[in-house]
Amino acid sequence: MLSEKNRLLLQKLTSEHEELADIIKELNEEHQYTVSKIAHEISNPLTLINSSLQFIESHHPEVKDFQFWASTIEDVNYLRLLLTELSTFNNSENVNLETLTIEDIIISLESSFKPKLSNTKKKLIVNFSDTSYPIIGDLTKLRQTVINLLKNAFESIENDGIVQVAVTYSEKDLLLTISDTGIGMSEEQIETIFTPFTTTKSNGTGLGLPISKKIIESHGGTINVTSVVGKGTAFCVLLPHM
Repeated sequence: MLSEKNRLLLQKLTSEHEELADIIKELNEEHQYTVSKIAHEISNPLTLINSSLQFIESHHPEVKDFQFWASTIEDVNYLRLLLTELSTFNNSENVNLETLTIEDIIISLESSFKPKLSNTKKKLIVNFSDTSYPIIGDLTKLRQTVINLLKNAFESIENDGIVQVAVTYSEKDLLLTISDTGIGMSEEQIETIFTPFTTTKSNGTGLGLPISKKIIESHGGTINVTSVVGKGTAFCVLLPHM
């Protein structure tokens, strides 16, 4: 994955040299095709393995008492999740654009998250600006991005705490801020959170935040993070509005 410095340099070079831009585009398309093909080829036998394991368990329930059965099922499920997120990461720049509002996405997710929080000490607070502007974006992928950020926020809270979602507008952009009162991150962690396959979670793939970053950038936006260990984290998403 290119560093921010090299990405900006590449943007400058491709804007100045049309032939180079065409070559980079072709290389990127070939890379996406190769990754998709590899993921597909692995997914097919993995699906058969998963089906076989389910068949064995249904016909021989005593196998669940085997020492390594649960960990085997867990490993297969992790691999399936990894392939799904790898495919999503590979295609996150391909967007189907329509007119929408970020508020509608958040209201829908608020309805989904609140029942899950009813038996916990975690709270979700949403604040919208008095003014709202539509944006041009991919509804499914922007929704996925907000879900990723909300899940990370709640997972960072160990017992009780608050996740706040705020939307404000400037003349040209909207600012979506998702902040939490969780465990926070060190400077070293912040430097690598958008690097694929880097994670501090025992069951994480390390692709959730890189996927979110690619989706936001494919919409002409930016995503940044600030965090203090022991106090919490805030992700700030800037997107152009109509």
